[in-house]
Amino acid sequence: MLSCIEFLKKNLYSKDESIKDNFKVIRSVSPKSIVAVDGGSSVINDGGSWLIAKLRVASTYYENGKRVPKKELIRDYYMSLINKKGAYFQKLSPEVALDSDYKSIRELSEAPPIAMKALEFKHALERLKELERGSLLLIDGLLKSESADQKNALRELEVKARLKGIHVVGLAKTCRYGLDGKSAIGCLLRARPHDKWYYHPISDDEVFIVKLHEKGSYAYMMNVFPHSIERIDEIAEALCYYARDPELLGYPYPLLRVDKIARIGEYEKKQEESKLRILSKKHGYEFLETDKRATDMHSKMDKRMYR
Repeated sequence: MLSCIEFLKKNLYSKDESIKDNFKVIRSVSPKSIVAVDGGSSVINDGGSWLIAKLRVASTYYENGKRVPKKELIRDYYMSLINKKGAYFQKLSPEVALDSDYKSIRELSEAPPIAMKALEFKHALERLKELERGSLLLIDGLLKSESADQKNALRELEVKARLKGIHVVGLAKTCRYGLDGKSAIGCLLRARPHDKWYYHPISDDEVFIVKLHEKGSYAYMMNVFPHSIERIDEIAEALCYYARDPELLGYPYPLLRVDKIARIGEYEKKQEESKLRILSKKHGYEFLETDKRATDMHSKMDKRMYR
C-alpha cells in the first residue's frame, strides 16, 4: 500500500504549486425559500435480460429557514425494463412517458438511476410552479443530462426558471474534477481550510466549488443555469444559511432531509422482494424466481460466507 501512496505523491504532489486566487469569501447568510429535490432507486428483481426496480422522487420545502411539512412530496414508481435483441423496452407504473434508449449503459442495472434522474427533473418542474421570484430550487447532483428525457426536462426547467426568476442549483456530493490530476476539492480545501467561500471559474462558466461553513470540512461542486450567474452571491448566502445544521455541518440540510425521505434502504428493498415472491406464488409467475438465478449467485455466496 505504501508504494501506491508514494506513486501518487511522486506524480501529483512532488512539488508545491500555487493555485489561482479565485476565491470569493461569503460574508453573510440569507434565509430564502427553497425546495430541495432528490431521488432513490433500487433493483427488486434482476432476471438477467430484464429487471423490476422501485424508483422514488421526493421534495421538501423550507420557508424563511423552517420546513413546511405539508409541502413535502414523495412519489413512488415501479419500473419494468427488458433488453430484447439490443433494444430496451420499459414501463413505469404509475405511467410516465420516458423515451430513453439506454444505448450508453453496460449493465441493465444502470438504467433505473437514469430514469430516476429524469423523474427528478420532471418533479422539479412541478415544484417550480409554487416558488416565488428569487427562490431556490436545489437538486441533488449537477444539472447535466445523460438521456433524451433528462435533456428535454432540463431545457424546459431552464426556460421556466428564467421566466419566473427562480435559481435552480445542482449540488454534487462527489466531485471527480481534477487540477493537473490532483483533486480540485482537496487542493482548494488545503489552500483555504477556513471561511465560507466559492471558487470560480473552475471549468465551465456555470460551475463553482463552494464551502458553505467556516468550520465545515467539505466543499462541493455546484452549477446553475446561465441566468443565475449574476446572482451567485445571494445564492451562496442562502445555501450557507441552510448549511448550519450540526448533523452535517456545511451541507445544506434541505438536501439532507430530502435524501432521507427519498432513499430506498435495504429493509425496504427486502420488503419489496418479499411482496414480489408472494405475487409470484399467488399468480403462478414462476419465471420471477427462476430467471433471477441468472444474477443472484454472488449474493448467495456472500450470505453464506459472512452469515
